Amino acid sequence: MSMTERDLDLLDGRFYLDDAADTYRWARANAPVYWDATNELWGIFRYDDVVEIEKRKDVFISSDKEKGGYRPNLPADDAIIGLDDPLHSKRRNLVSRRFTPRAVRVPATATDELLPCVGDVRLICFHCGGLDLYPDGVRKNH
Repeated sequence: MSMTERDLDLLDGRFYLDDAADTYRWARANAPVYWDATNELWGIFRYDDVVEIEKRKDVFISSDKEKGGYRPNLPADDAIIGLDDPLHSKRRNLVSRRFTPRAVRVPATATDELLPCVGDVRLICFHCGGLDLYPDGVRKNH
């Protein structure tokens, strides 16, 4: 494979770990719009291109129910990320204020008083206006 060619698997976790900065530099210089044939998806590596795509809501969608929306080769579901405007913006506006730095900040004294300790692990979860938020992004049943 030449210096101007690389076979990138954009869904392989190693892509984001193994010298990712060098790979991003290569992609911006050599393949700023990259077709990942393994996963049948496009990788966009230049900021201005990403901004342009975000502006073109008439062309680039997340809600495709046939070929795939925001997930490769899987139809979009009804999660907020799988919606397009105006419904996406409407739902995002309902919850966005709950995710500001101020809204999710929990003072250390509150965690010391309210959250249990199990060995060296402090269990952190809190209820925020009807939304359960977890630092690791995994929802747990109470």
